[in-house]
Amino acid sequence: MVTIVNNPSHENSESGIWTFLGVLIIALVFIVFVVYLLPTLRNWAMPRQSGTQINIPDKIDVNVNQGY
Repeated sequence: MVTIVNNPSHENSESGIWTFLGVLIIALVFIVFVVYLLPTLRNWAMPRQSGTQINIPDKIDVNVNQGY
């Protein structure tokens, strides 16, 4: 005797919205990592070394009176 199994069809009514949202969230996390965390980690691992330091005064006193 032959046994026939009728599997009900799987109807998917979500149309991939959860997949789209998951990809969007992963992309946003990646962008935040590249924009904010990567430069912070780079500065922490390799701090900038200061070169020659030049001090510029706020005011320069120029006396043009020669006292004649």
